[in-house]
Parts: sequence; C-alpha cells; structure tokens
Amino acid sequence: MKKTIIISETFDELRIAVLEDGVFVEYYIESGSDISIMDNIYKGKVIAVNRSLKAVFVDIGLEKGAFLPFNQISDKQFIDENFKAIPLKTSIDPLKLKNGDEILVQIIKEPISTKGARLTTNISISGRYIVLMPNTKQIGISKKIKNRNERIRLFKIAKEIRPKEMGLILRTSAQGHSIEEIDEEVKKLQIKMYNIIKDAEKQKAPALIYTDSNLFDKLIKDIFSNGISECVIDSREFYEKLREYLNYTEPRLAKTLVLKENIDLFREYGIDKELKLMYSMSVPLPSGGNIVIQPTEALISIDVNSGKSGLKAKHEEMILRTNREAAKEIARQLRLRDLGGIIVIDFIDMGSEEHRKKLFEEFKSFIRNDKSKPFIFEMSPLGLIEMTRKRVRDVSSTTIYEPCNVCRGTGWIIGKDVIFMELIRWFKRNGSSYKGRKLGIICNEEFERYVQGKHIDYIEEEVQKYNIMIEFINDPHLLIDEVYIYDFDKSESIYELNRYRVDYI
Repeated sequence: MKKTIIISETFDELRIAVLEDGVFVEYYIESGSDISIMDNIYKGKVIAVNRSLKAVFVDIGLEKGAFLPFNQISDKQFIDENFKAIPLKTSIDPLKLKNGDEILVQIIKEPISTKGARLTTNISISGRYIVLMPNTKQIGISKKIKNRNERIRLFKIAKEIRPKEMGLILRTSAQGHSIEEIDEEVKKLQIKMYNIIKDAEKQKAPALIYTDSNLFDKLIKDIFSNGISECVIDSREFYEKLREYLNYTEPRLAKTLVLKENIDLFREYGIDKELKLMYSMSVPLPSGGNIVIQPTEALISIDVNSGKSGLKAKHEEMILRTNREAAKEIARQLRLRDLGGIIVIDFIDMGSEEHRKKLFEEFKSFIRNDKSKPFIFEMSPLGLIEMTRKRVRDVSSTTIYEPCNVCRGTGWIIGKDVIFMELIRWFKRNGSSYKGRKLGIICNEEFERYVQGKHIDYIEEEVQKYNIMIEFINDPHLLIDEVYIYDFDKSESIYELNRYRVDYI
C-alpha cells in the first residue's frame, strides 16, 4: 500500500491529508484559534464528588467542569528527583476527596457538545518510540508489531531500561531501533515528567501544566511511520523543520519529503472535492446509491440507500453490490470524520444469509487499517451493524465550523478562519490576473471586523504583490459565511464564498 501525506500551511493554519493508494482517508487541521487540548495535563480543583455517577467533577480552567471517573483515579501521582513514585499527601480515595482538593489530571477525551472533558490521574507522556507512565510498572508492546522475535527483543529492551516505579509502552515506531535510541528517549521523557511534577507543585489550581498538542509533534509521533512513501509539503519553512528533525531521527523517512511551493496541493491531489463530501450528511456511492450520516447526542446513525440503483431490478446481487460499496465508503468516512461513540449502520435488507455473512466479513476487512480499532457486533436480523469506535483526534468539524443560530437547518456555518484563508488562497491563485485593479470584498460587518482586527496585514501582503487596491463593503443582509469579491472595473462579482459553495474548504 502506498501511503502519501500532503501538508499545506497558510499563515497560522496547518492542514494534513493522508492518502492510501491515492484514497483520502485521514484529515487533520490546526489553526492558531483552535488548538487541541487532548493529552494536556492540568492541576485541577475538585468541585463535586458524585457517588451515584461514580465520578469527580474537576475545575481545570475550561468553560465546563471536567469529568473524572472513579476508575480513572490512581493512588500515586507524584515522583521525586530519583523518579520514584510517592503517594499524594492527601488521600486519593475517591470517596475521601472533597471540594477544594487539588489533583493532577490529564485529558483523555476532549469536550464535545454539552459534555465536559474526560480525565484520568494516570498521567502519561508519549514520544516517538515509547509512552512513559509513572503510576505503573507495566511493560507493553504495540499490537501492530506482529513479528515474534521483534516483540521479544523490544520486551527485553524495555525490561532493561524501564525506570523504577514507571511503566513503558513501546510504540510501533520502535521497531528496528536500538536500545541506545530508545533509552535516549526514555531519559528525555523522564526529565520532562519530573519537570511537569515540579511545575505542578508551584502552580495554584486550576492551571495548565503541560501541553504537547501542536500538529507538528502529532505528525512526528502518530502520523509519520515507516510505511510512508511520500510526503509533499507546500511550505519551505515547514519542509526545512521536518527535514532537519528526520535527518537526525529517521534519515530514511527524510528522503520521502518533497517540496512543492506555490501550488495548491489540496486541489492538485483532488482533496478539495473530497472535503466537500466530508461535511455533507449524504455521500454518493458508485452505483447510484448513497449513505446518510447523522450524528446525534446518543449515537451516530448511518443509513444505506439504493438511490438511482433502486430503479433497476432489486435482485439480491444488486443489493449486495450497493451494500458492499457502502461498507467500503463507511469504513473510510469513519476515519476521515473521526466518528466516535456508538455507531449503528442500517444496510439495505438482504434475504440471503450467505450475502449477509459476506458483507459482514468484508466490512471487518475494510476497517482493518483503522488505528482506532473499532469493536463490531454481529449483524442483526434487521440488517443492522452496531459498533463502537474511539475518536483518535479532535473532530475536524469543530475546527472548520462554529455554532450559529441562523444556520438554515445545518446547525453550523463555515468558520471565519476558513473563509479568510480561502480569501488568501484566492489572491495567491488569481492575483496576477488583476494587477493594478481595484477589488471590493463584500461581507457582513462581523467578518470585516475579524479581518481588520488582526489579519489585515496578511491580506495586504498578498494584494501588494500585484498592486491591487481593496475596499471592504458592508452588506447587512449577508451572513458571516457569505463573502463576495467584486471587480469595480467590470462592475460585477468575480468570486463567491458561501456555505452552498464549499469548494474552498
């Protein structure tokens, strides 16, 4: 399988797409205004102990109180200068915790909708090769490492270098690496962990103690692997930064880097078209059918429809064909959208037991590459497949969209950051065609304030390259995600950005 990574950077926005044999399967996006808080470590303050829910609510400085289940509470949190675990001064028995007690916690699930973040006191920090855990003596080897001899070798290494009173998990990327390389990372993470604890002792709760959530670090630790065939980047600065790091740690992977400046990579590789579908409830299938994805508070429902294919004879082979297409597309959309929680898939009814078994086995094979490792239940008599899946990253829709009361039924509008970035990309692509001209940006007042407030320098940098004059024109009838570019010389609109034309995502 050929694995390609596409990286596009525009000012403070970073977008990463993962392709497998040319198929778009994973998407990551980060902007300066929306950073993931997954794995952040906080010094929190207990605000409630709920025995019926078997959980503690903790103030960590976020808008909503965070949720700490009893089974995620350890009796050891701190380590001394010799990296030896010592008990907390205050008892960590959940039932003995009281309002105002301070506790060190880590986010294991980000806030979503009305729910606050989910926490654990079992702190861990990860590097490229290992995960270091101060509250256990466990040694683990990634299940993705299948070779028995390699698993034995890595286990012996872990036993030899494991710090006292600490646990280690060796990640997939540890394959083939020497004891010296792995031990070097262990020592670095030990020092980092010790600094986290010392900082926590000084801070007053609630306080952020440690964050390691920028997309560059995630790219190195989780996305980049030995299976990469090519990594194409449009930013020289990002290219140089990544190449310098890989030349030191993974020289072979450094050779996969390709720099392509002044090219819209997401258009070049056809990713833009796929992103339209990623934010649509309905996704078409090759035979004319479609799948409809509808997230709710309780679960995510996915319905398979025959669509145009239903106009043909509805015999078993046609139904099986549509269901197989749907199974393949659903497996891709689960990864692409990073759907998590309880998922119920309603396939088209099939009378043949043989076809039902065949579809179920194919669906299991389609999700084999999903790093979240979903758990699938057998197909029900009604043709339903129930499954659970854990999200592995921040949901991209929360980065692209922001809540709106005038959403016309969607519940979301395109975010200001995304619209602004498309304006920049439009001037990059088309600025040379409007040299010396005067162009208007027609938008609502809120979007103009957003641009004039802290982003005007970026847009002026682009238009000055071509001696273009720009003028903002307020239209009170426009919504926040409706923006037009107007040519004064021709007295006509030359470009339109709105929710119904999402070719700019």
